[in-house]
Amino acid sequence: MTDRLNTQEERFAELRDLIDANAVDQAVLLFLDLHPGDQVEVFDFLGEEHRSTLLEHMDVPDIARLFNTQSDDETLEAAESLPTELLADVLDVMAPDEAADLLGDLEPEQAAEALQAMEERDEVLPLLNY
Repeated sequence: MTDRLNTQEERFAELRDLIDANAVDQAVLLFLDLHPGDQVEVFDFLGEEHRSTLLEHMDVPDIARLFNTQSDDETLEAAESLPTELLADVLDVMAPDEAADLLGDLEPEQAAEALQAMEERDEVLPLLNY
């Protein structure tokens, strides 16, 4: 267990250092090379600024996969930090029921803006009533 924790801490430190050095593309590659469960753990170690920077440089499908792996609270916190257009793109590639759940958890104003910017909103709108 200690070896695994040390490895996670080392990955976290390396990722943080890459972001701090503006080597964000390298940080994204390192992050995406991790097992999805490890991605969640390392992502949780990062501060809000580092998480936002990482997310803004990731491809939309990769963000959606991360959101599907995280807990609802973790996903909400990360989603709240995204610019509206990026959030809408992520919601468009998520399963409609998962997108509707996330929209339902967001603040009403942010949810309305993201929904308006979505291309696939017609698939999500009927699910918002549940």
